[in-house]
Amino acid sequence: MSDPYANYFCKRLFSFLNQKDRIEYLNVIKNSITSLSKSSIGTYPIQGIIEEIGSKLEKNIIINSIKTSYETLCFDANASHVIEKIISSFEEEYVSFIYTFCVENFLELSTNSNAICVIRKIITFTHKKDLHEKIKRIIKNNALSLIQHPYGNYVIQGIIETWDDNEVYEILGLFEGKYSYLSMQKYSSNLV
Repeated sequence: MSDPYANYFCKRLFSFLNQKDRIEYLNVIKNSITSLSKSSIGTYPIQGIIEEIGSKLEKNIIINSIKTSYETLCFDANASHVIEKIISSFEEEYVSFIYTFCVENFLELSTNSNAICVIRKIITFTHKKDLHEKIKRIIKNNALSLIQHPYGNYVIQGIIETWDDNEVYEILGLFEGKYSYLSMQKYSSNLV
């Protein structure tokens, strides 16, 4: 899975396996999912496999294999894409521990070049009202610093792209009277 050529085969093979063989395949690689996710090559077949996963058992194998490392995976240049794929492919019930971690560490993740991608997925895929409200509250309390940050401005961009109009207007209203200033700043000017 970390070979420059064989990884394509490994990724493709999974989609042709029957349920029993898929479980066996996942059980063979489960102890290597963290290291493969961090690999510049291994991350691709892991992401491809996650896209193909359908059964509860398959999802549980993946989730259990990252339970002890997901925090560091969020900050890794390659593995953060695996976390993104899990967030966008699995139901919230499977990834609630990732959501909790991300909300509790929202600002740190939002201002990290790799983890911002995970935060953008969280913003897009969070449907639980309480988590959504916590995220909105954090953003409202830190909107001005986020919009001016090299990576944090992508949080505001993600809201504009995915949240409903009323919530977007609520956030954008926080910048009222500051748009002239923000349009002259390096990062916020792109968003303005």
